[in-house]
Amino acid sequence: MFAQDEIPDDDPRAATIKAMTADLGVCLSAYGRIEYLFGDIIWNAWLLEEYAHLAKQHPSGLDNRIREMERIFAAPGRLENYGPDIAPLWERLKELSEGRHYFAHGHTTFFHTPGGDAAMLFRRFVPPPKGGVVTKNEIWVRPANLALAASVWSLFAASAQRIIATMYKEQGFEGPSEKPN
Repeated sequence: MFAQDEIPDDDPRAATIKAMTADLGVCLSAYGRIEYLFGDIIWNAWLLEEYAHLAKQHPSGLDNRIREMERIFAAPGRLENYGPDIAPLWERLKELSEGRHYFAHGHTTFFHTPGGDAAMLFRRFVPPPKGGVVTKNEIWVRPANLALAASVWSLFAASAQRIIATMYKEQGFEGPSEKPN
């Protein structure tokens, strides 16, 4: 095992580390973009008269945002027809959340074998179910698997953004600004 800064740039292992780090960033960015948009849907809904009565403390965390979106899409109003389009997105994001927890909250170590194989080891403490005990878990991820995850997560995020952008356009919600401030 080597720390990243102990491997010279011309060593093939450095390219593997850089590629895996980039793929990890793609996964985290894709997840974060959609989780943010879920919060933004809630924000925009609460600004509408027919959903203002649902407003409370803005939810943090995916599960809390999903519960709030379920309330919004179940309530009578101009957004109720979007529920069937948005629900599969939050179901897919829930499926990705365990991997995201390892990527975002775990300790990452790169491993290289003398034969040239490589992998990332993610370790994290997993919160217990109510009344349970914290566990320490780990997952191994090889470069090809992380590259595939980056592609899949990125395609999901792009599709989800298109679906949400359609709703925003139809409802006149403000989307991202055209220019950075």
